[in-house]
Amino acid sequence: CSIADIAKILGVKDREASRFINSMKKKRIIAKQGKAFIVNPAFFIRSGQEITGFMWQTFKEDLKNVIPASVQKEFEMRE
Repeated sequence: CSIADIAKILGVKDREASRFINSMKKKRIIAKQGKAFIVNPAFFIRSGQEITGFMWQTFKEDLKNVIPASVQKEFEMRE
């Protein structure tokens, strides 16, 4: 989602959405990837669900408490 998309979803102006987004970024709930934002998988991951290398790099500290050590090791070997 872009800022405009998030503003539309929330039913607020772009400026309010921008403040919301900044707050979510500070809390490590979302991160910016190019022109879009991604949600921290630690908040929605399910058993068997895959995450990307970008997600691992961005949210590594949060994911260490969520994903198995064997998966963490695979990502660390790629670094």
